[in-house]
Amino acid sequence: MPDEVPDEAEERVPCPFCAEAILPQAKVCPSCRALLSHGAAKTCENCGSPSGLGAERCRSCGCELPKVDPGRPVRASAPQPPAPSLASPATAGDWIVSLLLPCVGFVVGIVCLAKGQWSRGAVLLCVSTFSSLAWVCIARIVGS
Repeated sequence: MPDEVPDEAEERVPCPFCAEAILPQAKVCPSCRALLSHGAAKTCENCGSPSGLGAERCRSCGCELPKVDPGRPVRASAPQPPAPSLASPATAGDWIVSLLLPCVGFVVGIVCLAKGQWSRGAVLLCVSTFSSLAWVCIARIVGS
C-alpha cells in the first residue's frame, strides 16, 4: 500500500515554534524539527518503546516516562557539539613545519585556534614567529 499523500485542501495549523503551516496531527515540525507534544507519543528512554501521550509508565519495561504537558509543545533537544579541546599538544611534525616553513606553521596555528585547540595553536604561532625571525637573521648574515 503506497504512502498516502495529504490532501492540499486539508487545514493546517501554525507550528508553535516557527509558525510554519503544518498538519494538525504532525509529531515533528518539518521546518524547525520541533517535537510537538500534542501529536507525539512518549518514548521510553530505557528501552525506546513508544507509549501513548497519557501514559505514565512504559508498557514494555515498566519504567517511569517523562511528564509532558499536552497543551504545550516540547522542543526536541539538539545534539551538543563537543567541547573544544584546550589541551591538544603540538606534535613533532608541528614543530618541524613551524621551524622549516614558518608561514605554513603560522596558518596551521590560526586554524588550530579557530578549532578551539588553544595550546597547539599557540605553540605553532609562537614557534613560527620566532623561526621566521631566525630565518631573517640567517638570511642577513649569509647575505652580507
